[in-house]
This record gives sequence, C-alpha cells and structure tokens, in this order.
Amino acid sequence: MRALASPPPALLRSAHEPVLGSFDGALPPIDWTPLKQDGTLKGLREKHWIYLTLASEAVHVAVAVVDLAYATKVFAFVFEKASRRVVARESLLAPPRTSTLAAHLDAKHLVDFRLVGSHVKIEREGSKVQVRVHLGSIRIDAELDDASAPPSIGAVVDLGEKRFHATEKRTLVGWRGGVSAGDERWSVRDGVAGFDFSRGFPYRATNWHWGFFLGETTAGEPVAMNLVEGFVGEAECALWFRGNVYGVGEGRFHFDARRPYAKWTVRSIDGAVDLELTPCDVHEEFMELGIIGARYRQPIGLFSGTLAIDDEVVHIDKVVGVVEDQRVRW
Repeated sequence: MRALASPPPALLRSAHEPVLGSFDGALPPIDWTPLKQDGTLKGLREKHWIYLTLASEAVHVAVAVVDLAYATKVFAFVFEKASRRVVARESLLAPPRTSTLAAHLDAKHLVDFRLVGSHVKIEREGSKVQVRVHLGSIRIDAELDDASAPPSIGAVVDLGEKRFHATEKRTLVGWRGGVSAGDERWSVRDGVAGFDFSRGFPYRATNWHWGFFLGETTAGEPVAMNLVEGFVGEAECALWFRGNVYGVGEGRFHFDARRPYAKWTVRSIDGAVDLELTPCDVHEEFMELGIIGARYRQPIGLFSGTLAIDDEVVHIDKVVGVVEDQRVRW
C-alpha cells in the first residue's frame, strides 16, 4: 500500500511554503491568507466545499455546500435503496456570502448556510456533530459521532504554477437520526457517514472522476473507498478497513458518457481497487453562465468487486456508492 505521512501541526512550513503530502489523519486548519497577502495566490479565486454522505440500510443521502467565491452552490439528494431510485433532489445557486464553511473538519461551526426558506447547519461539540438541513422537500435531523471513526486521509498538493489545494476525507462515522423527503420519512439508528472537505485554488477549467462508497464487505466488515482520477490525484486516494486508512494508487474510470446508466469500471493503478458500478439513478447538474459553467454527473449505484488491502483480498457485492464525472469552468 502507498505510504502516508503523519499530518503536520500547521498548514504552512514557513510564511510562503505549505507542507505538501498525503497524510494519515486529520488536517490542521486550512487558511491560505498568508499566501494571498504575499502575492503568491494573487488574482486566484478560492474554492471551498464540504460534502456530507449519510448512508444506512434504507437510504443514501448527500448534502453539499460549495463556496465558489462569486456564488454559493448547494444541493442534496435522497436515494432510497429499496426502490433503487433518487426519491428527492434539491439544488440552488445562491448569492455569495450566504454560507460560512469551517477551515477544518474538527471546527465547532462546520457549515452555516441560510437563504429564505432554506438552511444547512452542521455544528460540532466534541466528537458529536449535529446536522440540520431544510432544502425544499428534503429535511435532515441527524447526530454523528466520529469518536471511533478510523483516521482521515488528508492531502495538500501543488497543482502546478503554485496553485495549492487541500482536501480531507473522513469515513465510517456513526450516525443516527431522521431523513424525510416530502411525505416519506426514514428513521436511522446505526448508519455510517463520510465527509469530503476541500479548500484551495484549482485551475479555472478543471476535470476529474471520483468514486466513493461506505459499506461492508461480503464478510460483514466495515469498509470505505475514496478514489479520484485527475485534480488532486493519488494523494487523496484511500481505502478504510479494520480501523485503518490505506493509501492506494490514482483511480482509472472507464464509462460511456453517452449512456449514463451503463456500467462503470473503477480501478486503481496499483491494482488495489478492481470494481464495477452498476448505476441505478443519476444526479446531474448543468450550468452555463457565460464564462463559468459546469457539467456534473453523479451516478448512484451498486459497487461489486475486490479490494486488495494489506496483503488481503476482500470482496464487496452491491454496496451503494457514487461515481462522478465533473467538468467545470470556475
């Protein structure tokens, strides 16, 4: 498996130099202000987002708040496992400064988004995280506890031309609470959750493919995956198993963009990941606003295949997760 370093105590090694690497554990607060003030990041627009996944036997839920600097993008969807379809989806583009996002995942105030009739609020008190969401037909009232979660994978990278980006993925976090979509409601007592935190300065035109799941092996052991091709690349690719995080090679995703419900092949370049995803439904976002735009397609479906973890091959079968084809001009 790919070696991971211990997380640094601070983002910057000096006033002008971030600590780059791929880390076994939580990142320190990510604040690029010193590099903005010295001109290193002059003229670049910062992007900052927190994406939360809530998974259980009944539903797979995603909520994202994205600070684009010039606007705030918010979306959520609820995928029902029994019917294998997205039963509710909400999306809105809000004015800038309608959201406040934390500088790291262990902050007290993680997300605070408010607009008339809508809100996303995520707050921490110790290991407990309270999630309150009201977006259109979707309402979430959940409590997470990451006291026994395995270590995160953190990554701080230079994308080239001194464009720095930091990301942290935290998985297999326990949660309980309620999710409702219109007249339907699900009460969860033993779900698992995951966070995707990202903050940095990607290129104006950025493309990537991503795969993520939380679930169990065929032997009933908790397992999770975060895999990406492009953008941050190998530094954030990982598997979680038996309380540990393991670095793996960069992902390779093969799919037919003209057929969103066709199977995806998802592999890592080191052979640790060898999976197929069969899409059940698709969450899509398309936006064209002059010089900015996005084509975002996220199939939700069933992962099956093998994972080679620490000299052991484990199998998964029909584990719900997502893949993503993201192409943005921001």
